[in-house]
Amino acid sequence: MTITKYSKAFLYIAYALAVVFTVMFFMEQDGTGNKSEQNIAAAGPYLSYAYVLAFIAIALVAVFSVINIFLNPSNLKFVLVGVGGLLAIAVVAYLLSSDAPLVFTSKEMSDLYSKDTATLKWTDTGLYVAYALFGISIFGMLLTEVRDLLKR
Repeated sequence: MTITKYSKAFLYIAYALAVVFTVMFFMEQDGTGNKSEQNIAAAGPYLSYAYVLAFIAIALVAVFSVINIFLNPSNLKFVLVGVGGLLAIAVVAYLLSSDAPLVFTSKEMSDLYSKDTATLKWTDTGLYVAYALFGISIFGMLLTEVRDLLKR
């Protein structure tokens, strides 16, 4: 069995699990049998599955990056530039983020969600990083299209 067969099998299993967890989420099933009007716990299995997939993706990227560096050491400078760019974006996003408490109409909600300022700061940082990477990707796509248009 080749690596392609393994990857296809993994992909089909991942798709099947995604369908199962999506159906569970929309049916508000969290495995406890409790159903409420706003069952936030139904997102638990779905989020756990997303964490597992994210961990697998990060591990595979790290492993194959290290393998690629050993196979082609001249690419190391490009890897370091990329990692440095991501770190620079993260630092700038952290400096721009705020830890100001959230404003809610309910005192209970305000007390519940505005206590942990470190979480608020890191949430803002994650949002700014996502916005920056989204903007860079859109700019890159537009730049590629313009370059291809000018080459014709």
